[in-house]
Amino acid sequence: MDRVVVTVNDQTRAATKDELEMAFSPRKIQPDSRSRSGPPGPYYQQP
Repeated sequence: MDRVVVTVNDQTRAATKDELEMAFSPRKIQPDSRSRSGPPGPYYQQP
């Protein structure tokens, strides 16, 4: 199973893809090209 490391609120944590999908469901983990024209999502904000 693939494991990824994500940073949430300046805290780095490792999780499996399934865990991420449950945590952020129903939002998809992969970036949506259509979202570039709109306001940035919480997972893509720059500090």
